[in-house]
Amino acid sequence: MVASSYLSNGDFWAKGDQTFLIDSSWLPKVELASAWYDRVIQEFPGSDAAERAYERKIFALLGYKGPRSDDEAYGLKSNYEKYLPLVLDTFGSFEAAFPKNSSLQAYRYQIAQAYWDHRDWANTRLWLQKIVDKGDGQPTFYTEAAKARLQKVEY
Repeated sequence: MVASSYLSNGDFWAKGDQTFLIDSSWLPKVELASAWYDRVIQEFPGSDAAERAYERKIFALLGYKGPRSDDEAYGLKSNYEKYLPLVLDTFGSFEAAFPKNSSLQAYRYQIAQAYWDHRDWANTRLWLQKIVDKGDGQPTFYTEAAKARLQKVEY
């Protein structure tokens, strides 16, 4: 305990976070992340870790973009045609492996929203209806949001 306290005191004064900086510019971040998540899914099927890996992989594939106009986009936010099939395939595998996962409705909504962002009204409706149908008549955040969006899909 005393040694641990001394280390903590030294760390405070060193102002370092004890991690190395890795320049990831120009690296295929989504693909690198997906490969690690796939290792977990393949090596530990049916485990809590595999469930988390599926969730994180889909999140990575869905992508992100920072709030500034010059921020770089990743995943689906950067290349819809490339990443949408990967999102759909991964989601299908995830749903088959973990059909009771509480995040499935959230991911369905993200998929519907991706279609909506690209004005694919038919697939938007299809995925929104899946949310309603999977809700089994229960009013949840996602079933109610899906019902509301179904009232006004086109813009």
